[in-house]
Amino acid sequence: MQPLKFLSEMLEILDEDLVQTQITDRKYGGAMNFQQDKKRSSSELGRGNFSKVEPDSDPHMVTKRSIKPMGPSHNLKADGFNQYVRMLSANDVMDNIHFPKVYKANTSTDKNNDHRNTFTVERLESLTSISSEEFQGLVERCFNRPVSDIDVMAERISESCESEYERKMYIKMETLFEACEIMQRLSQESDFGLDLHSDNLMVRRTPMGLQIVISDPFGYIKRNALHKYS
Repeated sequence: MQPLKFLSEMLEILDEDLVQTQITDRKYGGAMNFQQDKKRSSSELGRGNFSKVEPDSDPHMVTKRSIKPMGPSHNLKADGFNQYVRMLSANDVMDNIHFPKVYKANTSTDKNNDHRNTFTVERLESLTSISSEEFQGLVERCFNRPVSDIDVMAERISESCESEYERKMYIKMETLFEACEIMQRLSQESDFGLDLHSDNLMVRRTPMGLQIVISDPFGYIKRNALHKYS
């Protein structure tokens, strides 16, 4: 199965005006490792403010779903991951190894007329799951300067997605430099602000070694775009 490309039927799905529930009590802090919160179902690979990730029937993939509304106090907001995938596809840049491979996208509407997004995405690993040797190998391949831990790595990549000067200072790997360059352009065009932290960076295992993947970089809606989702 090939990753989602510039397919008219897929873009028709992705171009819909989609809404998503915002969990206002912040009960789930956005961590991708369900073991960090015992209240989460053991079937969930991760759960953040806007979606949860569950195993797919194919062991190499996962299913990323919108979270159901938990009560009348939870306001409907747009889905940043949907916009991320749509923008990657529309710009035909999904071949860059640092972006997630998305195989299916679907939208459904429940009895309350709330829209739900479902994506089938490649299975990735958390940065926290890799060994210190693997982390150091990533640093040596990808960065010009030493990086002490995953939070600093996320900070360096976030800064590189916002500034050409920072990219030239920190990023050594050509494909990662290009991904940060693309992210700067996408984040300027997006309705969402960049929210790139260690939970939104993951890794892909390949015969050539680990690859950093910018998995879900958009956070809350920008103030100048709020009117679109009110």
